[in-house]
Amino acid sequence: MKEITHVADLGPVIISWLLALIFGFASYHKITAWPRFLASMSAYRILPNWIAPQLAGLALIFGEIAACTSLLALHHFGLILAMVLLVLYFGVISINLIRGRTHIDCGCGDEPTPISMLLLVRNLVLVGFAYLAIQNFIGWSSLLWNISIFALASAGLFFGIYVIFEQMLANRGRHQRLWIGEVN
Repeated sequence: MKEITHVADLGPVIISWLLALIFGFASYHKITAWPRFLASMSAYRILPNWIAPQLAGLALIFGEIAACTSLLALHHFGLILAMVLLVLYFGVISINLIRGRTHIDCGCGDEPTPISMLLLVRNLVLVGFAYLAIQNFIGWSSLLWNISIFALASAGLFFGIYVIFEQMLANRGRHQRLWIGEVN
């Protein structure tokens, strides 16, 4: 474990809590909009026929909740699980973009958002952040005596930026649907 000696050493904490917020809200939206999430997941056409979509959906939600709680508790496992989930989502989105199926709702939030290269970039950036946090990982033993409101405020700020980015993607999708006359 690394000792916290500078504010910059809180980077892994900020990243962990940012990812915890992202996965927490993503799992919340999957649970509260379960039928829409299952429809989005089925639209990807990735699962073999012998896997029940409900079971796969529950596994994803469980993975996101496990990542969220591990990240909040600053466990190394949370960063690894977050990277695995983000790479999985990156792969599934990539396959469908290659297939030309850009109309699919990503299934990652409350507002329907069509998949795009921007989602791939977002996921790669988040994987990069998680990788950086793993390289300089700090656990609770070092943090207990050095916790800072700065880390929590920074995680909140970056989450706000993330939410703004997500809303921009959702607005882009809404604009596309309005343009083709799908919604009024």
